[in-house]
Amino acid sequence: MDHNSEFSAEYWEENSLLYSGLNPLQIPHIVQSIFQEFSYSELKTLRLVCRCWEYEASLLLRNRTQVRFPSEKHIKEYLTHLSSNYCCESYELNCDIPLNSPSAREFFHLFGSDITFLKLHQITWTGPELWELLAGQMENLKELSIRIHIPSSRHGHFIPQGLSPEEAPPSLYPNNLPKLRWLKLNFTIERQLKATPPPSMDVTHPQILFEIFQAFPNIEELTCPNWPVIIPPKMNVSSLVFNIITNPETPQLKLQRLSKMHINANLNDIGLFQLMNKNFPLQELRLEVHPDMKGYALYFLLQSLDKTLKTLILTFRCGGYDERDFDDFPILRNLRYLALHQYYGPLDFVLKCLPGLKTLLLNDIIMENGIHKPIRQHTGVEELIFEGRNFNALAQLYILSKMFPNLKKLRVENVDDTMLRVIFMKLPLLEVLYCDGNFTDEGVSGIPADIAQNIFEVEDVESVRIYPYIGRLKYLRRLVLSSNSLTYLAVLLGVNDCKSLKVKRISSAKILRPLTNSSSSMVHQAHNFEHGLLL
Repeated sequence: MDHNSEFSAEYWEENSLLYSGLNPLQIPHIVQSIFQEFSYSELKTLRLVCRCWEYEASLLLRNRTQVRFPSEKHIKEYLTHLSSNYCCESYELNCDIPLNSPSAREFFHLFGSDITFLKLHQITWTGPELWELLAGQMENLKELSIRIHIPSSRHGHFIPQGLSPEEAPPSLYPNNLPKLRWLKLNFTIERQLKATPPPSMDVTHPQILFEIFQAFPNIEELTCPNWPVIIPPKMNVSSLVFNIITNPETPQLKLQRLSKMHINANLNDIGLFQLMNKNFPLQELRLEVHPDMKGYALYFLLQSLDKTLKTLILTFRCGGYDERDFDDFPILRNLRYLALHQYYGPLDFVLKCLPGLKTLLLNDIIMENGIHKPIRQHTGVEELIFEGRNFNALAQLYILSKMFPNLKKLRVENVDDTMLRVIFMKLPLLEVLYCDGNFTDEGVSGIPADIAQNIFEVEDVESVRIYPYIGRLKYLRRLVLSSNSLTYLAVLLGVNDCKSLKVKRISSAKILRPLTNSSSSMVHQAHNFEHGLLL
């Protein structure tokens, strides 16, 4: 029975008597639907409950499991002990062996048709060898991650020589891999297994990359490494990929389903317009903003993506851009996620041009808004991630709390006690809070440290609570606090007043182990025993 399929009325009629006497949590399709929400480790625990749960959890674990082969020895052992193994859907070959080795050939012959996700890292291959494998034995492959070698002396090939879309039979090219949706390229330059030696300057449009994209026409997501691998003249490999897929001289490379591009490309104005002319239905875009990129080029590109773009990640390099170039930001009504890295300037465009924004990530930014300047509000933003080394973080957090008063999720780094007070005072609707920094019990509980140390001598705790404290967050369901200055007093005098909490984790060098839900009652007992009190 396929638990992932929708159940028809006939199915329910045929099986109503079969399940009539069972607890709902023993009916397979109900259990399978519920188990979809659990993590990998939780599923391993659920297997121990009963046979029904063991079977259903094992199905999901099998789909989520990835088998990794660090050496050829492990491949041979896997092939030898088939009676105790099963074929999962995800494999990683991270061993230094040729793709056409006897062990690899036997492995793909046996399991190739069942694999939906494949990583080929460190393993050596040629374009035609990989083509033959993917085209002939892996018709169900959906996700592929490969370490690709760009030859510096000659153009490599992926498709066997002499084959073209017109000459090759339909069984070979290119619709033989229509199910591939996600492609990740890890680049090797000149020397295999090494990431950095630059190739010669004539390597600007390697044939092997072009043929790979041509062979996978239905790619929806394309990922390249985020680290800067530089090739002359001042071009990184991510820009190399952009040049291939946006080149106007290759109109046959359409990629009409490409919706997500995880590529940190260093594009100029021409590159932006070339990307715009391709009309990819992009839902996610990552760009680096630098002095060679003008605001008007970015404006027209984003405007062309108004109907599809949902995620935008911008990294500002070298500080050579002019913030005024971004005053005329296009209205993106469908944008839900915006990330700004190393941005210096106002956030007015967020308030005016992104009415549907739900999540905002700010990393290493400096906002120009003054505290006494009138601040507009964006009531739709529900999640804020404020991380990195932000200049005058307290003032910026205060401004952000006024800009986005309806926040439900907040993640903040480098937090101190004063920043906690701003959070507790300005953001009463928070449901999820992650704080990492050097804050103390005083910041969490709102009680001065000298009084908190002798709190059991105080008759009325509320009378000595002089600062806003975490108990003001009445809707808080999930809490993660990490600070080496916290003690059990932060829990007893603050966190325990958050009655809606479902998940909490508190990490500190002064607490013997990370404090979670299951250990909170033990903290009460240990603390009460220590002071000889019965609360």
